[in-house]
Amino acid sequence: MKKWSWILIIALTVILTGCSNNNDNSAWVPDSPLKTTSLMNQYARDDNYEQFKKLLQEGNDEESIKKMYDTVKQTATDSSKINNFTLVTFDNGKTVLVHFIPAATEDGVVLIQDVIELPTEIASYIDDELNKRFER
Repeated sequence: MKKWSWILIIALTVILTGCSNNNDNSAWVPDSPLKTTSLMNQYARDDNYEQFKKLLQEGNDEESIKKMYDTVKQTATDSSKINNFTLVTFDNGKTVLVHFIPAATEDGVVLIQDVIELPTEIASYIDDELNKRFER
């Protein structure tokens, strides 16, 4: 009888745990640059245009979205190296590229890994490319 009691307890525990509403799908939520970039890569490789579109800021026209999707789809591979960068342009016209650590520390802090001053031509090229769709 004791053996059946333990089997029943274990079975109920497994069933109740499996039915819990507390599923941790946070690994698939685009809540950080690293996760969003990983999802972008996966959706393009999986030919999932609709999910790809959901990762983009509202206000993009269909042509721009398709161009971004095609760019990723044509270049994406099964493995990739994902880095997180921010461009900072100062009033004096100089631009630096700030390279962050891949993930926040245990305290939730995102630290800088490196800072590189960009040549004016590269900074201008990036700025021009990012602003093209707004010039229509």
